[in-house]
Amino acid sequence: ITDLDHSGVKWDNLLDDNTALQGAVTSASVFGALLSSVLVFKIADDIGRKMEMVVGSGLYAVGALIEAISAQPGWDANLGITVLIIGRVIYGCGIGFAMHGAPAYIGEMSPANIRGLLVSLKEAMIVLGMLLGYLVGYLFADVNGGWGYTYGVAIIPAFIMGFGSLFVLKDSARWLYLRNRHEEAKDSLRWVYPPELAEAAYTAISDQTEDIRRASVSKDRDSSPLLKTESNSIEEGEGVDKSVWAPRFRPALIAGIGLVFLQQLTGQPSVLYYAAGIFQDAGLDAVASVGVAAFKLVMTLFAVATVDKYGRTVLLYTGISVMLVALVTLAIAFSYMPEPSDDDSTKAVTTTQGIVLGAMFVYIGGYQIGFGPISWLLISEVKIEYL
Repeated sequence: ITDLDHSGVKWDNLLDDNTALQGAVTSASVFGALLSSVLVFKIADDIGRKMEMVVGSGLYAVGALIEAISAQPGWDANLGITVLIIGRVIYGCGIGFAMHGAPAYIGEMSPANIRGLLVSLKEAMIVLGMLLGYLVGYLFADVNGGWGYTYGVAIIPAFIMGFGSLFVLKDSARWLYLRNRHEEAKDSLRWVYPPELAEAAYTAISDQTEDIRRASVSKDRDSSPLLKTESNSIEEGEGVDKSVWAPRFRPALIAGIGLVFLQQLTGQPSVLYYAAGIFQDAGLDAVASVGVAAFKLVMTLFAVATVDKYGRTVLLYTGISVMLVALVTLAIAFSYMPEPSDDDSTKAVTTTQGIVLGAMFVYIGGYQIGFGPISWLLISEVKIEYL
Protein backbone atom coordinates (compact mmCIF):
# COMPACT_ATOMS: atom_id res chain seq x y z
CA ILE A 1 0.00 0.00 0.00
CA THR A 2 2.88 2.36 0.78
CA ASP A 3 4.25 1.93 -2.74
CA LEU A 4 0.87 2.85 -4.20
CA ASP A 5 0.56 6.11 -2.26
CA HIS A 6 3.46 8.07 -3.78
CA SER A 7 1.52 9.41 -6.78
CA GLY A 8 -0.40 12.00 -4.80
CA VAL A 9 -3.87 10.89 -5.99
CA LYS A 10 -6.65 10.24 -3.50
CA TRP A 11 -6.09 6.81 -2.02
CA ASP A 12 -9.62 5.58 -2.68
CA ASN A 13 -8.95 5.87 -6.43
CA LEU A 14 -6.10 3.41 -6.02
CA LEU A 15 -8.64 0.64 -5.50
CA ASP A 16 -9.87 1.03 -9.07
CA ASP A 17 -6.75 -0.54 -10.54
CA ASN A 18 -5.78 -2.95 -7.77
CA THR A 19 -7.79 -6.17 -7.78
CA ALA A 20 -6.01 -7.46 -4.66
CA LEU A 21 -7.18 -4.50 -2.59
CA GLN A 22 -10.66 -4.75 -4.09
CA GLY A 23 -10.78 -8.38 -3.06
CA ALA A 24 -9.56 -7.58 0.47
CA VAL A 25 -12.17 -4.88 0.99
CA THR A 26 -14.95 -6.95 -0.55
CA SER A 27 -14.19 -10.16 1.34
CA ALA A 28 -13.60 -8.45 4.70
CA SER A 29 -17.31 -8.49 5.48
CA VAL A 30 -17.51 -12.17 4.58
CA PHE A 31 -14.62 -12.84 6.95
CA GLY A 32 -16.45 -10.96 9.70
CA ALA A 33 -19.59 -12.99 9.04
CA LEU A 34 -17.55 -16.18 9.37
CA LEU A 35 -16.10 -15.08 12.70
CA SER A 36 -19.45 -14.09 14.15
CA SER A 37 -21.10 -17.27 12.87
CA VAL A 38 -18.66 -19.30 14.95
CA LEU A 39 -19.37 -17.07 17.95
CA VAL A 40 -23.15 -17.06 17.56
CA PHE A 41 -23.08 -20.84 17.31
CA LYS A 42 -21.83 -20.86 20.91
CA ILE A 43 -24.02 -18.17 22.45
CA ALA A 44 -27.24 -18.05 20.39
CA ASP A 45 -29.24 -20.29 22.70
CA ASP A 46 -28.03 -18.33 25.73
CA ILE A 47 -28.94 -14.82 24.56
CA GLY A 48 -32.00 -15.65 22.44
CA ARG A 49 -33.10 -14.65 18.96
CA LYS A 50 -34.20 -11.15 19.93
CA MET A 51 -30.82 -10.24 21.37
CA GLU A 52 -29.07 -11.77 18.38
CA MET A 53 -30.82 -9.21 16.19
CA VAL A 54 -30.09 -6.40 18.63
CA VAL A 55 -26.38 -7.27 18.67
CA GLY A 56 -26.39 -7.66 14.89
CA SER A 57 -27.92 -4.22 14.36
CA GLY A 58 -25.39 -2.67 16.72
CA LEU A 59 -22.51 -4.23 14.79
CA TYR A 60 -24.08 -3.02 11.54
CA ALA A 61 -24.20 0.55 12.84
CA VAL A 62 -20.66 0.55 14.25
CA GLY A 63 -19.24 -1.06 11.13
CA ALA A 64 -21.03 1.38 8.81
CA LEU A 65 -19.82 4.35 10.86
CA ILE A 66 -16.20 3.17 10.72
CA GLU A 67 -16.49 2.54 6.98
CA ALA A 68 -17.81 6.07 6.47
CA ILE A 69 -15.06 7.59 8.62
CA SER A 70 -12.42 5.82 6.53
CA ALA A 71 -13.28 8.19 3.65
CA GLN A 72 -11.51 11.08 5.40
CA PRO A 73 -9.75 13.04 2.63
CA GLY A 74 -6.62 13.76 4.66
CA TRP A 75 -5.75 10.13 5.36
CA ASP A 76 -3.10 8.22 3.46
CA ALA A 77 -3.65 4.81 1.86
CA ASN A 78 -2.30 2.81 4.81
CA LEU A 79 -4.63 4.37 7.36
CA GLY A 80 -7.67 4.73 5.13
CA ILE A 81 -7.72 1.18 3.77
CA THR A 82 -6.92 -0.32 7.18
CA VAL A 83 -9.83 1.52 8.82
CA LEU A 84 -12.11 0.59 5.93
CA ILE A 85 -11.28 -3.11 6.24
CA ILE A 86 -11.78 -3.00 10.03
CA GLY A 87 -15.19 -1.43 9.47
CA ARG A 88 -16.05 -4.08 6.88
CA VAL A 89 -15.10 -6.88 9.28
CA ILE A 90 -17.27 -5.42 12.06
CA TYR A 91 -20.15 -4.93 9.65
CA GLY A 92 -19.72 -8.55 8.56
CA CYS A 93 -19.95 -9.67 12.18
CA GLY A 94 -23.38 -8.08 12.23
CA ILE A 95 -24.36 -10.29 9.29
CA GLY A 96 -23.54 -13.42 11.25
CA PHE A 97 -25.77 -12.44 14.17
CA ALA A 98 -28.65 -11.06 12.12
CA MET A 99 -28.74 -13.87 9.57
CA HIS A 100 -29.00 -16.45 12.34
CA GLY A 101 -31.36 -14.60 14.62
CA ALA A 102 -33.92 -13.33 12.10
CA PRO A 103 -34.93 -16.58 10.35
CA ALA A 104 -34.78 -18.49 13.64
CA TYR A 105 -37.07 -15.94 15.30
CA ILE A 106 -39.55 -16.02 12.42
CA GLY A 107 -39.50 -19.80 12.34
CA GLU A 108 -40.12 -20.09 16.08
CA MET A 109 -42.80 -17.41 16.36
CA SER A 110 -44.80 -17.47 13.13
CA PRO A 111 -47.89 -19.63 12.49
CA ALA A 112 -47.11 -22.55 10.20
CA ASN A 113 -49.49 -21.38 7.46
CA ILE A 114 -47.60 -18.11 6.90
CA ARG A 115 -44.10 -19.15 7.93
CA GLY A 116 -42.94 -19.48 4.33
CA LEU A 117 -44.30 -16.04 3.53
CA LEU A 118 -42.58 -14.37 6.48
CA VAL A 119 -39.17 -16.00 6.06
CA SER A 120 -39.27 -15.16 2.34
CA LEU A 121 -40.18 -11.58 3.19
CA LYS A 122 -37.01 -11.45 5.28
CA GLU A 123 -35.08 -12.26 2.11
CA ALA A 124 -37.09 -9.62 0.24
CA MET A 125 -36.07 -6.97 2.76
CA ILE A 126 -32.43 -7.92 2.30
CA VAL A 127 -32.81 -7.54 -1.46
CA LEU A 128 -34.55 -4.18 -0.96
CA GLY A 129 -31.52 -3.08 1.04
CA MET A 130 -29.25 -4.18 -1.82
CA LEU A 131 -31.32 -2.20 -4.28
CA LEU A 132 -31.15 0.92 -2.12
CA GLY A 133 -27.40 0.40 -1.65
CA TYR A 134 -26.80 0.14 -5.40
CA LEU A 135 -29.02 3.17 -5.98
CA VAL A 136 -27.23 5.30 -3.39
CA GLY A 137 -23.87 4.18 -4.78
CA TYR A 138 -24.96 5.14 -8.29
CA LEU A 139 -26.15 8.56 -7.13
CA PHE A 140 -22.81 9.24 -5.40
CA ALA A 141 -20.70 7.69 -8.18
CA ASP A 142 -19.39 11.07 -9.39
CA VAL A 143 -18.86 12.54 -5.91
CA ASN A 144 -15.25 12.58 -4.71
CA GLY A 145 -15.21 10.12 -1.79
CA GLY A 146 -18.94 9.57 -2.21
CA TRP A 147 -18.58 5.88 -1.42
CA GLY A 148 -18.17 6.94 2.22
CA TYR A 149 -21.71 8.31 2.20
CA THR A 150 -22.90 5.07 0.65
CA TYR A 151 -21.51 3.13 3.60
CA GLY A 152 -22.72 5.68 6.15
CA VAL A 153 -26.34 5.53 4.98
CA ALA A 154 -26.49 1.96 6.35
CA ILE A 155 -26.53 3.39 9.88
CA ILE A 156 -30.18 4.42 9.39
CA PRO A 157 -31.68 0.95 8.73
CA ALA A 158 -29.35 -0.51 11.37
CA PHE A 159 -30.82 1.88 13.96
CA ILE A 160 -34.39 1.04 12.88
CA MET A 161 -33.64 -2.68 13.14
CA GLY A 162 -32.06 -2.33 16.56
CA PHE A 163 -34.83 -0.14 17.96
CA GLY A 164 -37.56 -2.44 16.65
CA SER A 165 -35.86 -5.59 17.88
CA LEU A 166 -35.22 -4.22 21.37
CA PHE A 167 -38.41 -2.30 22.08
CA VAL A 168 -41.05 -3.87 19.84
CA LEU A 169 -40.34 -7.59 19.53
CA LYS A 170 -41.00 -10.11 22.27
CA ASP A 171 -38.55 -12.91 22.99
CA SER A 172 -39.27 -16.12 21.11
CA ALA A 173 -41.90 -18.19 22.94
CA ARG A 174 -40.12 -21.43 22.10
CA TRP A 175 -36.82 -20.08 23.45
CA LEU A 176 -38.56 -18.89 26.61
CA TYR A 177 -40.25 -22.28 27.11
CA LEU A 178 -36.93 -24.10 26.79
CA ARG A 179 -35.61 -21.77 29.52
CA ASN A 180 -38.55 -22.79 31.75
CA ARG A 181 -39.95 -19.25 31.55
CA HIS A 182 -43.44 -20.53 30.81
CA GLU A 183 -45.50 -17.48 31.73
CA GLU A 184 -43.30 -15.25 29.60
CA ALA A 185 -43.68 -17.74 26.76
CA LYS A 186 -47.48 -17.49 27.03
CA ASP A 187 -47.26 -13.69 27.04
CA SER A 188 -45.05 -13.78 23.94
CA LEU A 189 -47.57 -15.94 22.11
CA ARG A 190 -50.39 -13.57 23.01
CA TRP A 191 -48.42 -10.88 21.20
CA VAL A 192 -48.73 -12.90 17.96
CA TYR A 193 -51.94 -14.91 18.35
CA PRO A 194 -55.47 -14.07 19.49
CA PRO A 195 -56.03 -15.19 23.13
CA GLU A 196 -57.85 -18.41 22.22
CA LEU A 197 -55.16 -19.43 19.73
CA ALA A 198 -52.26 -18.40 21.99
CA GLU A 199 -53.15 -21.09 24.51
CA ALA A 200 -53.35 -23.71 21.75
CA ALA A 201 -49.96 -22.60 20.38
CA TYR A 202 -48.44 -22.86 23.85
CA THR A 203 -49.83 -26.36 24.28
CA ALA A 204 -48.41 -27.35 20.88
CA ILE A 205 -44.95 -26.07 21.87
CA SER A 206 -45.16 -27.88 25.20
CA ASP A 207 -46.32 -31.16 23.67
CA GLN A 208 -43.73 -31.08 20.91
CA THR A 209 -40.93 -30.26 23.31
CA GLU A 210 -41.80 -33.04 25.73
CA ASP A 211 -42.38 -35.57 22.92
CA ILE A 212 -38.95 -34.87 21.48
CA ARG A 213 -37.34 -35.06 24.92
CA ARG A 214 -38.97 -38.45 25.51
CA ALA A 215 -37.93 -39.65 22.08
CA SER A 216 -34.39 -38.46 22.74
CA VAL A 217 -34.23 -40.42 25.97
CA SER A 218 -35.68 -43.51 24.29
CA LYS A 219 -33.26 -43.38 21.35
CA ASP A 220 -30.23 -42.78 23.51
CA ARG A 221 -31.13 -45.31 26.21
CA ASP A 222 -29.92 -48.34 24.24
CA SER A 223 -26.61 -46.75 23.29
CA SER A 224 -25.74 -44.90 26.50
CA PRO A 225 -24.46 -46.78 29.58
CA LEU A 226 -25.44 -43.76 31.64
CA LEU A 227 -29.05 -43.95 30.50
CA LYS A 228 -29.12 -47.73 31.05
CA THR A 229 -28.04 -47.49 34.65
CA GLU A 230 -29.35 -44.19 35.91
CA SER A 231 -32.80 -42.66 36.09
CA ASN A 232 -33.17 -39.44 34.15
CA SER A 233 -35.43 -36.48 34.47
CA ILE A 234 -37.23 -35.76 31.22
CA GLU A 235 -38.23 -32.37 32.53
CA GLU A 236 -34.62 -31.31 32.89
CA GLY A 237 -33.30 -33.36 29.97
CA GLU A 238 -30.56 -34.97 32.05
CA GLY A 239 -28.54 -37.67 30.32
CA VAL A 240 -29.74 -36.62 26.87
CA ASP A 241 -26.98 -35.81 24.42
CA LYS A 242 -27.75 -32.23 23.45
CA SER A 243 -24.73 -31.87 21.19
CA VAL A 244 -25.42 -30.83 17.61
CA TRP A 245 -23.42 -33.91 16.59
CA ALA A 246 -25.88 -36.28 18.29
CA PRO A 247 -27.26 -38.93 15.88
CA ARG A 248 -30.82 -37.65 16.13
CA PHE A 249 -29.74 -34.23 14.84
CA ARG A 250 -27.80 -35.64 11.87
CA PRO A 251 -30.57 -35.25 9.23
CA ALA A 252 -31.13 -31.61 10.21
CA LEU A 253 -27.39 -30.94 10.29
CA ILE A 254 -26.83 -32.40 6.82
CA ALA A 255 -29.82 -30.54 5.38
CA GLY A 256 -28.84 -27.20 6.93
CA ILE A 257 -25.13 -27.27 6.14
CA GLY A 258 -25.72 -28.80 2.71
CA LEU A 259 -28.17 -26.12 1.62
CA VAL A 260 -26.04 -23.20 2.75
CA PHE A 261 -22.87 -24.76 1.33
CA LEU A 262 -24.47 -25.22 -2.07
CA GLN A 263 -25.99 -21.76 -1.84
CA GLN A 264 -22.53 -20.23 -1.45
CA LEU A 265 -21.00 -22.58 -3.99
CA THR A 266 -23.22 -21.07 -6.68
CA GLY A 267 -21.07 -17.94 -6.48
CA GLN A 268 -24.15 -15.71 -6.46
CA PRO A 269 -22.98 -13.52 -3.55
CA SER A 270 -19.71 -12.91 -5.39
CA VAL A 271 -21.61 -12.01 -8.55
CA LEU A 272 -23.44 -9.31 -6.59
CA TYR A 273 -20.27 -8.03 -4.92
CA TYR A 274 -18.58 -7.59 -8.28
CA ALA A 275 -21.67 -6.80 -10.36
CA ALA A 276 -20.53 -3.31 -11.32
CA GLY A 277 -17.11 -4.61 -12.39
CA ILE A 278 -18.65 -7.44 -14.39
CA PHE A 279 -20.91 -5.05 -16.26
CA GLN A 280 -18.02 -2.66 -16.81
CA ASP A 281 -15.93 -5.49 -18.30
CA ALA A 282 -18.85 -6.29 -20.57
CA GLY A 283 -18.99 -2.66 -21.68
CA LEU A 284 -22.26 -1.95 -19.90
CA ASP A 285 -23.02 1.06 -17.74
CA ALA A 286 -22.96 0.79 -13.95
CA VAL A 287 -26.68 1.55 -13.85
CA ALA A 288 -27.14 -2.09 -14.93
CA SER A 289 -26.25 -3.06 -11.35
CA VAL A 290 -29.24 -1.07 -10.11
CA GLY A 291 -31.40 -2.82 -12.69
CA VAL A 292 -30.22 -6.23 -11.52
CA ALA A 293 -31.02 -5.38 -7.90
CA ALA A 294 -34.51 -4.21 -8.90
CA PHE A 295 -35.11 -7.40 -10.86
CA LYS A 296 -33.77 -9.41 -7.93
CA LEU A 297 -36.38 -7.79 -5.69
CA VAL A 298 -39.19 -8.57 -8.16
CA MET A 299 -38.20 -12.25 -8.34
CA THR A 300 -37.92 -12.44 -4.57
CA LEU A 301 -41.45 -11.08 -4.24
CA PHE A 302 -42.55 -13.75 -6.71
CA ALA A 303 -41.08 -16.39 -4.41
CA VAL A 304 -42.77 -14.73 -1.43
CA ALA A 305 -46.14 -14.93 -3.17
CA THR A 306 -45.79 -18.55 -4.34
CA VAL A 307 -43.73 -20.40 -1.73
CA ASP A 308 -46.72 -21.58 0.29
CA LYS A 309 -48.66 -22.42 -2.88
CA TYR A 310 -46.09 -24.49 -4.76
CA GLY A 311 -43.93 -25.64 -1.89
CA ARG A 312 -40.24 -25.41 -1.06
CA THR A 313 -38.95 -28.24 -3.26
CA VAL A 314 -40.61 -27.06 -6.47
CA LEU A 315 -39.19 -23.55 -6.17
CA LEU A 316 -35.75 -24.83 -5.21
CA TYR A 317 -35.49 -27.21 -8.17
CA THR A 318 -36.89 -24.60 -10.56
CA GLY A 319 -34.42 -21.98 -9.39
CA ILE A 320 -31.44 -24.34 -9.66
CA SER A 321 -32.42 -25.35 -13.22
CA VAL A 322 -32.75 -21.72 -14.31
CA MET A 323 -29.36 -20.86 -12.77
CA LEU A 324 -27.68 -23.73 -14.60
CA VAL A 325 -28.97 -22.54 -17.98
CA ALA A 326 -27.92 -18.96 -17.23
CA LEU A 327 -24.39 -19.91 -16.13
CA VAL A 328 -23.77 -21.98 -19.24
CA THR A 329 -24.99 -19.06 -21.34
CA LEU A 330 -22.74 -16.61 -19.47
CA ALA A 331 -19.68 -18.82 -19.88
CA ILE A 332 -20.22 -19.09 -23.63
CA ALA A 333 -20.99 -15.39 -24.03
CA PHE A 334 -17.92 -14.21 -22.11
CA SER A 335 -15.69 -16.56 -24.11
CA TYR A 336 -16.72 -14.68 -27.26
CA MET A 337 -16.68 -11.24 -25.67
CA PRO A 338 -14.38 -8.90 -27.68
CA GLU A 339 -11.71 -6.94 -25.85
CA PRO A 340 -12.80 -3.34 -25.13
CA SER A 341 -11.21 -0.79 -27.43
CA ASP A 342 -10.31 2.79 -26.53
CA ASP A 343 -11.12 3.80 -30.10
CA ASP A 344 -14.68 2.47 -29.88
CA SER A 345 -16.86 5.58 -29.98
CA THR A 346 -20.22 3.83 -30.03
CA LYS A 347 -22.20 3.23 -26.89
CA ALA A 348 -24.55 0.72 -28.50
CA VAL A 349 -24.87 -2.61 -26.74
CA THR A 350 -23.62 -5.47 -28.91
CA THR A 351 -25.44 -8.76 -29.29
CA THR A 352 -22.94 -10.51 -27.02
CA GLN A 353 -23.25 -7.83 -24.35
CA GLY A 354 -27.02 -8.11 -24.54
CA ILE A 355 -26.78 -11.87 -24.02
CA VAL A 356 -24.52 -11.32 -20.99
CA LEU A 357 -26.97 -8.84 -19.51
CA GLY A 358 -29.95 -11.11 -20.16
CA ALA A 359 -28.20 -14.19 -18.77
CA MET A 360 -27.21 -12.25 -15.65
CA PHE A 361 -30.82 -11.32 -15.05
CA VAL A 362 -31.93 -14.92 -15.57
CA TYR A 363 -29.24 -16.16 -13.19
CA ILE A 364 -30.24 -13.70 -10.48
CA GLY A 365 -33.90 -14.54 -11.00
CA GLY A 366 -33.24 -18.26 -10.65
CA TYR A 367 -31.34 -17.71 -7.42
CA GLN A 368 -34.08 -15.55 -5.94
CA ILE A 369 -36.85 -18.07 -6.49
CA GLY A 370 -34.68 -20.96 -5.29
CA PHE A 371 -31.60 -20.81 -3.10
CA GLY A 372 -32.16 -17.24 -1.92
CA PRO A 373 -35.34 -17.55 0.17
CA ILE A 374 -35.78 -21.33 0.28
CA SER A 375 -32.49 -22.16 2.02
CA TRP A 376 -33.22 -19.96 5.04
CA LEU A 377 -36.84 -21.11 5.13
CA LEU A 378 -35.93 -24.80 5.18
CA ILE A 379 -33.27 -24.25 7.84
CA SER A 380 -35.73 -22.46 10.12
CA GLU A 381 -38.34 -25.18 9.64
CA VAL A 382 -35.92 -28.06 10.13
CA LYS A 383 -34.70 -26.40 13.32
CA ILE A 384 -38.22 -26.32 14.71
CA GLU A 385 -38.65 -30.03 14.10
CA TYR A 386 -35.47 -30.79 16.05
CA LEU A 387 -35.72 -27.94 18.56
